[in-house]
Amino acid sequence: MRQAVVIIHGIGEQRPMQTLRAFVAGVLGEDESDLTLEKRIFSKPDRISDTLELRRLSVRPGKYGGNYELSDETDFYELYWQHLMQGTTSRPVLEWALYLLFHPNKLNGRLRRVWRGVVAIIAAAAIALAVAMLVLKPLLAVGLAITVPALLIGLRFLEWLAVGQVERLVLGFAGDAFRYLNPDPPNVQVRRAIRTAGLTLLRGLHEDELRRYQRIILVGHSLGSVIAYDLITWFWQEQHDRVKVDLESGERKTVVTRPLESSPGADGDRSPLKRLDDPSSVEKFRKSQQVLWRYYRRKRLPWLITDLVTLGSPLSHADVLMADGLEKLEVGKDQREFPTCPPQGEDCRDPGLLCRKYVDANNREHKVRILHHGAPFAITRWTNLYFPADIIGGPVSPLFGPGIKDVDLGSCCARSWRSHVQYWKRKCACEELREALFARVKPNP
Repeated sequence: MRQAVVIIHGIGEQRPMQTLRAFVAGVLGEDESDLTLEKRIFSKPDRISDTLELRRLSVRPGKYGGNYELSDETDFYELYWQHLMQGTTSRPVLEWALYLLFHPNKLNGRLRRVWRGVVAIIAAAAIALAVAMLVLKPLLAVGLAITVPALLIGLRFLEWLAVGQVERLVLGFAGDAFRYLNPDPPNVQVRRAIRTAGLTLLRGLHEDELRRYQRIILVGHSLGSVIAYDLITWFWQEQHDRVKVDLESGERKTVVTRPLESSPGADGDRSPLKRLDDPSSVEKFRKSQQVLWRYYRRKRLPWLITDLVTLGSPLSHADVLMADGLEKLEVGKDQREFPTCPPQGEDCRDPGLLCRKYVDANNREHKVRILHHGAPFAITRWTNLYFPADIIGGPVSPLFGPGIKDVDLGSCCARSWRSHVQYWKRKCACEELREALFARVKPNP
């Protein structure tokens, strides 16, 4: 099997290939400087992306990191989007932060705990400043005479530290999240540009005749996980009804498919979603997802994405960041705007719309059921890794469905806020990441 892995980086002023090289080294258990030492990892042209700064890393099967064995030929790609996130200004970002600060009722339980910590720090700083002013007031005149020259000398440094670095932090990190997660008019073009670049990459991987991938795995870190989720949502809406003939039945020619004029009979009206196992047993559910994926591949559905892997995902706060509260998120899921795992079931909106009719070369009519436009996770597994100390990431199954495999990395001993950038740096996290990436699937028909 030949497979492609696409990594989507998170917030921050990332450079092209920076995330990809570190990610591949972590996954393979190799030192980044020794990636090409054994001549089994090749940096090759990325002929799909229109960003000339990018390349793909092609990895041959074999043993890596001492004892890990990669069994399939794998190409690693990066969806780089930082260059599309330029021109962010500080005012709207600060307005967004202040809105959340003064509206704690809009936050969920985990973010409210963070809010209480921020408020405590602000209160402590204000009290310390007030006390300092009272104590130092008698010495103010003498202090000014001594400190004014020093202040003048250090003015430029303080300006760089207080303005330049703070602005870089706000705009380079929080600014990315603000602009992508908020569909305000100034942000719409940026969101569209990032999604268009991602969809172009996915289309290219599916249609690439030279490599002919049999499987694609999408990986998103931090904000990149939200982008990955959106790409699956939009790409599935393009592809979900593009089923073709079942070659095993002897059909060789197909005309354009069209919905039936009326709902099929009872025998032909069984929803494909009923083939999925109960998600209370996640492993059985994931196996049934793969069975359904192979079924639709036999129907020539052009969908190669078998897995979505999210790392430190803000989707754990989707009720705050992607919708105005849990109630609005539930409405969006019911309207199939936010795909869930397992998908929302078929209902009274669907009769007659989810059955396609084919006519073969002998004018024989065939019918096949398709999955609705909000059901990508009927055939795509979703694995979510998170550190408990990561305030950005967390479990996503409570919001997006029990079919998601949430993996708690608490045993990795990453207990600081820096755990958010440790997903392919800590050995135990890399072991879970490898299991999520390379869980076996049978080759495509």
